[in-house]
Amino acid sequence: MRACGLLRELTFGAIPPRGWGMAWYEPQRRVKVYAPIPIHRAARWIREASWRFRIAMSAPCRERQESWDLQRRMRESQTLAQEYARGYLAGWRECREACVAAARGGGGGAIDLSNVASVEAVAEDLGTDHEIFGDPALFVRSEIFE
Repeated sequence: MRACGLLRELTFGAIPPRGWGMAWYEPQRRVKVYAPIPIHRAARWIREASWRFRIAMSAPCRERQESWDLQRRMRESQTLAQEYARGYLAGWRECREACVAAARGGGGGAIDLSNVASVEAVAEDLGTDHEIFGDPALFVRSEIFE
């Protein structure tokens, strides 16, 4: 249509010719495309139909879309789990530091650590946390008795 001279592109401020209507607007180029009055609606419909057809042909099939949705959900749940674990570990470290500071006598009242056997018993009860974070009894001993 453009080659036939049926369409004209005008920028802002330009006055369209008499008897021409706006067929469509291209915001990326800031251009309005005009066509003669009876043709401008057909041009708009053809452009809209071709655009919808291209979208329909480029859309993924149903199985692929469902697979992408499952992967997205899994990625989101993993991200949430990582954020939770990060917060949990930060809280655990903060609590450990507060306990060490209290044991050293830095906060209000000092904790009595004369019975080291009870601290070791607590460390044995920790199970998997004990294996991951190291022996809390050794940590307490190394921090306080150095």
